[in-house]
Amino acid sequence: MSKPKIKFRLCFKQLDSMALEQFLFTQREELFLPDRLAVKKVVDLVFDKGGFVAGFDSNNQVQAMFGFFFGDPSEGFENKDLMFIYVAAISKAFRLSRTFLQGITSIMQEGIRLKIDQFRMQASINDQYLNRLYSKFSNPIGQSKTLRGYPVIVYQGNVDDVFSKIGPSIQVALGQQSAF
Repeated sequence: MSKPKIKFRLCFKQLDSMALEQFLFTQREELFLPDRLAVKKVVDLVFDKGGFVAGFDSNNQVQAMFGFFFGDPSEGFENKDLMFIYVAAISKAFRLSRTFLQGITSIMQEGIRLKIDQFRMQASINDQYLNRLYSKFSNPIGQSKTLRGYPVIVYQGNVDDVFSKIGPSIQVALGQQSAF
């Protein structure tokens, strides 16, 4: 039996904050968020400096999300032509499915719509799976620490390159026939 479909869309603070906070709270251990206050701070900061693209199921429950900043936080958010994917999570029920491909496609399409060329994202130094996944469509540019002090590897790529590097997989994930 196939998993229920989820649809990704850009989120709005007044409409989606509570749902995003609830979802991140369920993912708090993997994201090193100690409590609801820390989750709320992350959601508020992301909405203040960027936005969220989230995947909702047929019951309008968040099952996946990508939170991004305009600009790199380590550079004072100066470069507004850069989308920094600060936080991402997928519910356990949707992992190892096409959900990540759908999500990364949705956020990159949002980047294109906003005329953003470059993106950065980070993965915990200890997360071999995520580092291997990110290296399929971006390049490691160094090590850093998150705003909360956790060591990460930072990746960078060109938004258009995502479609050329993982385009066939994205087409399958979205059920599309045409090439990007």
